[in-house]
Amino acid sequence: MSNADTVFRQTLLSHVITAKYAAPLMIKKRRGLIVEITEGEFLTGGFNVLHDLVKSGTKALVLHLAEALHKHRVAAIAITPGFLRSEMMLQHFGVTEENWRNGGKKDPNFLESESPLYIGRAVVALALDKKCWRKPAT
Repeated sequence: MSNADTVFRQTLLSHVITAKYAAPLMIKKRRGLIVEITEGEFLTGGFNVLHDLVKSGTKALVLHLAEALHKHRVAAIAITPGFLRSEMMLQHFGVTEENWRNGGKKDPNFLESESPLYIGRAVVALALDKKCWRKPAT
């Protein structure tokens, strides 16, 4: 709890501030995409209360932004990657992007991990789609 104010300021509040300044620019152009990367399809992740509040708050932020921005032809979405093969996970498994499959020796589930490029391509495709704001929320 001693770090709660820092946690909220560096996570959820920073996203709110970014959206506050980015949204008017997108509204003016009648085009744009706000993307939040989150995890899980549920409101809680079972880690701890601060983590759960940030993650559920991020999802709520996207819902509010999507509703408010839709009439301006601006999209707001949350993307939930699978087991992401991030720099932190590569370091945890003691591998690099070139030999990441060796991490499967430590944990076979790591063989199902996704490259950050996968989710990056999805975001690029949506950003290039001039009608992405019309896609239904799922």
